[in-house]
Amino acid sequence: MKNVIRLLVGGLLLSTTLNVTAVKAAEDSFANNVENQVTIDTESIQSTSSETEKNQTSKDELLFSTDSTEKNTKTDESVESTETSTTETYSETDSDLQAYLQQTDDLFPLQGSRSDLNGAAGRRKLRSYGRSAFSIPTINAGESGRPRFDFIDVSSWNSDLKVSDYVKIKNYGVRSVVVKLTEATSYKNPYAADQIKNAQAAGLKVHVYHYSWFTSVSQARREAEYFAAFAKNLQLTSNTLMVNDIEEPQIVNSGDHTKNSLAFAQRLSELGFKNTMHYIGRHWVDTGKIDTQKLGLDNCWIAQYPYNPTNHWNTEFSAWQWTSQVVFPGVNGVFDMSADYKGKFIGTPQGEAIKDQRYVTITNKNYSIWQNFSWKKRSNSATYLNKTLEVRYRYDHVNGSSYYSLYDNNGKWVGYLNKNATTNGAGGQFGKIYSTNSYVKINSNANLYTNKNLNKPKKITAEIKKQVYVAKYYYNAFNGRRYESLYDMNGKWLGYVANDVLTKQANQGPARAFHQYVSISSKNYNFWQNFSWKKRDASSNYYHQTLNAKYIYEHTNGSSYLSLYDKNNKWLGYVNKNGTKITGKQGIALSYNKSVKIKRKNYSIWQNFSWKEKNKSNNYLNQTLIAKYQYKHFNGATYYSLYSHSGVWLGYINANATK
Repeated sequence: MKNVIRLLVGGLLLSTTLNVTAVKAAEDSFANNVENQVTIDTESIQSTSSETEKNQTSKDELLFSTDSTEKNTKTDESVESTETSTTETYSETDSDLQAYLQQTDDLFPLQGSRSDLNGAAGRRKLRSYGRSAFSIPTINAGESGRPRFDFIDVSSWNSDLKVSDYVKIKNYGVRSVVVKLTEATSYKNPYAADQIKNAQAAGLKVHVYHYSWFTSVSQARREAEYFAAFAKNLQLTSNTLMVNDIEEPQIVNSGDHTKNSLAFAQRLSELGFKNTMHYIGRHWVDTGKIDTQKLGLDNCWIAQYPYNPTNHWNTEFSAWQWTSQVVFPGVNGVFDMSADYKGKFIGTPQGEAIKDQRYVTITNKNYSIWQNFSWKKRSNSATYLNKTLEVRYRYDHVNGSSYYSLYDNNGKWVGYLNKNATTNGAGGQFGKIYSTNSYVKINSNANLYTNKNLNKPKKITAEIKKQVYVAKYYYNAFNGRRYESLYDMNGKWLGYVANDVLTKQANQGPARAFHQYVSISSKNYNFWQNFSWKKRDASSNYYHQTLNAKYIYEHTNGSSYLSLYDKNNKWLGYVNKNGTKITGKQGIALSYNKSVKIKRKNYSIWQNFSWKEKNKSNNYLNQTLIAKYQYKHFNGATYYSLYSHSGVWLGYINANATK
């Protein structure tokens, strides 16, 4: 893609008198066909590309490193002489250059343009002088000590890169690719669609460039239209970065490149593409061929290749292309490599601000809250622990984490926080849902809401205020208040009420009617005097007895407690329900399996414990029967379940009738 390159010689400055034209004069291939005036018309390019290839002179420019203050008049004069006369004789020769090179091992690449209209002549070619192999040194992707490997650019010369190729490239830290779309008004990159699609599939940001030939405002506008039309055909979005690649040697001395480039950008903007970048060789800047101040430094991508790139140069511009010779293991070809200083190509490390309206609760106290993505600390997550904040934007950072931009309920910005320190809210203004279990009553000043946006209040009646409710869940809302989710004693949901307008009740909750008969089924429970856990008795003293559980308490500790009474209606205490078994008045069927003899008359043998008579003891007097089970009835008596020796069930009889 690149034609205009400043060559850097081990940090030394070769005399500026050894200028571009001198080197051109030294090269026979450059001196023979220099045109006195170059006026390129895009239509003529389209119709005579073969003639262009035949006549085009490779005006590769050898540029030398200069300090920014060393834009001396001699360099300017040499450029001016090039514009007015291409036959002027210079004293510097190949031998002068080679003599200098005897003092250094640095290589000086000469690069042809990346024009596709120039055919083979336009392909990137590297020449050099001196004793070393003539090429820009190859740089392996990921080499330490190099400028950043932020983004690459590709054209038809890179052909059909696959998704897997882009993935390999991305794995070395590359985050975007600039794809060539068009040239002049007569060329479209035939690989562009696949290059874009595959790069996007690999997760790379994609931008596009146009190789420019315009030398007038009208021509610039036509080329912008051609570029934009193909971009729209490829369904690129309006925020795509559109690059004006202004580097063609044949137009360097033709037209006002600043004015024309601004016209190019203006036309793109009119067509809906508002983001234009200008790709420029550093030599064009230093020799005044184009004014980057007028274009905007942030809108300029500068090409300048040190022989041994280590530090970051050209940081005043948006980006710097620092080599054309990067190779990626497992990927064919070599690639241009650039560092992005302003985030226009790769985006900022945190990525774009993504609108993300939600409420989150801060649930981890060990995270920093950041002032910016340069990691200046603003606060700690511990300051906001369990508070619910508003997320307005999310940033998906290249470090793999997502960060929320948080605001409090006064609209004050809190900072950026890793989302892993938060838990999504339960909906509306509510934060994380928390489990609780407490008994409450609603006081007269309460509002009852039936949705999490707290905009649907429910009328509270006098009857509602009388009742005790179970608060099963609570939420820390964005407005700073805690809301309880209330249920009645039958498990029916009532609504949300602010915690500060509730009256908390005893942990055991209200006494609820139970009225069931239970047998004490365990020896290992206490009978409690009260719910301050004062012991009254032990379940072992009532083991297998049947008692009347008149009331039940659903305690907040998760257990249910029965309030027990004996047959005389004497209160015995509170016992954990788990130590009992609901049975009915007869109690639990206890295995007995003993022989008993009927010794007394006038006892009924019962069909059931509703006292339906089945037989009389008189009919079995002095007979020995099998008592398989016994029941310790609530009335205080024990009953046997009788069977004949042949296994026939006979009924229930009071144990007092037997021996």
